[in-house]
Amino acid sequence: MNAEQLHVFDRDASLITRHVASAEGCTVIDDSGRRFLDASGGAAVSAFGHSHPLILEAIRNQLDSVVDTHSMFFTNAPQEALATHLFELSDGHFARSLFFSSGSEAIEGALKLARQFHVERGEPQRVNVISRQKSYHGNTMGALSLSDASRGPLFSPYAVAARQIPAYFPYRDQQADETEDDYALRCANALETAMLDLGPETVTAFFVEPVVGSSLGVVPTPPVYLERIREICDHYGVLLVFDEVMCGAGRTGTFFAYEQERARPDILTMAKGLSGGHIPLSAVCTTEQVYQAIMQGSGKLGVTQTYMGHPLACAAGLGVMEIVRNTNLISTIGPKGDRLLGKLRERLGDHPHIDFIRGRGLFMGMELVRDKASKAPYPANEFMFRKVRQTAFDHGLICWPGSGSASEGGDFILLAPPYIISDAEMDELVELLAKTIDLCTLDRD
Repeated sequence: MNAEQLHVFDRDASLITRHVASAEGCTVIDDSGRRFLDASGGAAVSAFGHSHPLILEAIRNQLDSVVDTHSMFFTNAPQEALATHLFELSDGHFARSLFFSSGSEAIEGALKLARQFHVERGEPQRVNVISRQKSYHGNTMGALSLSDASRGPLFSPYAVAARQIPAYFPYRDQQADETEDDYALRCANALETAMLDLGPETVTAFFVEPVVGSSLGVVPTPPVYLERIREICDHYGVLLVFDEVMCGAGRTGTFFAYEQERARPDILTMAKGLSGGHIPLSAVCTTEQVYQAIMQGSGKLGVTQTYMGHPLACAAGLGVMEIVRNTNLISTIGPKGDRLLGKLRERLGDHPHIDFIRGRGLFMGMELVRDKASKAPYPANEFMFRKVRQTAFDHGLICWPGSGSASEGGDFILLAPPYIISDAEMDELVELLAKTIDLCTLDRD
């Protein structure tokens, strides 16, 4: 059926989509029988593979009892159990959790929760929020306000833009005379400068991805970075919010990405891998301090949604917990990521148009450049990332190219395959990606 015959509002006129028929493991199949290797888990969502039997079983079991109820009147066993799992996995740090339907909703919830925390404590003057340049926190208005302006200029008149500090991106911004830690501390100290400029007593929270995802194509930081960020927030009484919507739920090799850092947040958002995409599910996790400030104040949470704590969605999360806590899959992510990263560097490290191949766990990215020696990006108006995305798709590979890592353009390729990916599938991924890059850059050499 032609697109003109359908009644769905198309996402993007430049996309050539196919009709999906089935999906299992790391493979998606269209209605003609064509198979696609999912090297990005969709948008880093299908972390445990498509149609994972343990997650499907948890959903089916819940279907036999309660599918939907409203949090105004009832709690339910799946959300209670899931919150307990998150408490235990965080070693008791996250005493309370809220469950919503998407990462954007979770960010909106974290924004409201941070504001309410300060108001309940008698600091209503705290109205400013700080985030980072080249960041992306979601597609609702509050989340867009935190995100880089380039991701949402169409709606900027509706947004209240957060103050932004420079992103950590050593490939383009680290100076020749700086060590990695020197550069990381320079980036972190920009937070204090911004707070002092705004008036630290007016700042509510700082939002940051422990491993930045779709806006820069996966960029981990050295431990001193978030450690210093934590110190600054503590000094000025500002809440630290980690956005682990993309990098959490095992993606970087530990269930929480921050486990590999020397800092813990006051509030954390999760989604995507929390249900592996089987049912929309997100979470806002927070400390007992934040919870008690509200319960001992007004006693009424200002962050509510119709589908908050949805039993069926939380049941999907329990299926994920079954995998996380009762199998060794999470422990395999680091070694698998090391293997894939090594294969990518071996195959593409000397490619004239690929640079800065990086990653953590099964979360990695690389720069797509016009000239490797000068790091010159392709012109933004060439939309090279779109060409890579479509060429890869045409050859049976699903990956996630993007743009914005340079002041003008800056194309990159993000990879986030399911954690169950096999060695053979990794090898196929690398070869299909190398073929794609060659086809897209051949006519420019």
